[in-house]
Amino acid sequence: MVPGGAPAAALTIVNPVAVGVVDMCFFGPWWGLGTGLAAYALRKGVVVEYRTGGRRPHGHRAGRRTPAEARGDSDGQGCTDEESLYVREPWWRG
Repeated sequence: MVPGGAPAAALTIVNPVAVGVVDMCFFGPWWGLGTGLAAYALRKGVVVEYRTGGRRPHGHRAGRRTPAEARGDSDGQGCTDEESLYVREPWWRG
């Protein structure tokens, strides 16, 4: 049996259907059907790669650090500087 079962299968279908509906609204039913099916095929290929071990998960669970941790501010205290309390002019005006 596949881990996740029916809910995981349903989530695999949600995004391609949404892509197809949006394209159908903008470009017509044939474009919607074509892009929806293409998106589903691509999505299914990615899911198969994850299940067979061809792809590894990304993100925090894989050990990637957040931008705050990369700056050495893992406790969130970097935003308490007096300078960060003021709104600055955009770089193109300054």
